[in-house]
Amino acid sequence: MYRMISSVVRPDLECKHSHVTFDFRKLNSIGLGGIAVLSNVIEYLRSRGATVEFEYLTDCGAKHYFDKLGFTRIYAPEFAPDNTHRDRDVLPLTLVSKDRVYDYLFNKLIPWMRTHLKVNYRSELGSVQASLQEIFNNIIDHSKVEIGCACGIYSRDKNFIKLCISDFGVGIPANVRKQDPSIKSDALSLAKACQHGFTTRSTPRNSGVGLHVLNKNTVYLNSGELAIHSGQGIYRSHKIDDRIYTRPQIAEGFYPGTTIFLIFPVDKFVPDEIDAPFEWED
Repeated sequence: MYRMISSVVRPDLECKHSHVTFDFRKLNSIGLGGIAVLSNVIEYLRSRGATVEFEYLTDCGAKHYFDKLGFTRIYAPEFAPDNTHRDRDVLPLTLVSKDRVYDYLFNKLIPWMRTHLKVNYRSELGSVQASLQEIFNNIIDHSKVEIGCACGIYSRDKNFIKLCISDFGVGIPANVRKQDPSIKSDALSLAKACQHGFTTRSTPRNSGVGLHVLNKNTVYLNSGELAIHSGQGIYRSHKIDDRIYTRPQIAEGFYPGTTIFLIFPVDKFVPDEIDAPFEWED
């Protein structure tokens, strides 16, 4: 991922080339993160006036993944498989602009999660829904192209939902250091952003609760996993027994934006009580 990004985008986020061709002939597989990041790079290059083309997209080892995860449908629709046979365990790649956040969350993402988490009412996902909306608001408010993307899978073998939400833009560490310039590394900036009580609250759109609530609703309450990639930092969080383990680390390269992975084990998911409306923590 990092090598691909650095080959087409400079550290100052300007395009290196006016014409970019992605050659997939040696690509044999690609996952949620790869699909999301590739989509972000394409959208960013196009927003800067670059021409983007593909070679061997429909004739490579990863074709099955491109088709299954919805990449082909967006970027080479003439070669996309018949949508009537779409895998219902897949939440296909979707570009989510500012004006589509609410519609996407309430009409696509949350209903898909309800199906696989086996909950009966939308209100039982209230806290998760609020956390996801905060992610999208933050991502889109800080994106360089005012658009984010999302995709997901339900693994029948491991019985979990995995989501990826991503953008291409300022990134979390830069915003954290505006609040606390003493933090030097991107990894520690991500750890700071996940602390209870910390928020950048950089725009009126954001509720200002920070990433702590996301960590709580994903990891602590539902025994899931959280991974955040932004700048030159990575932050991971998971739960063993009743204890949350976190690990900030330095990334192998620079990601200009934010990519968030969420895993929800179906058999450990705890729905909200229907009569208990969700409230942000103080």
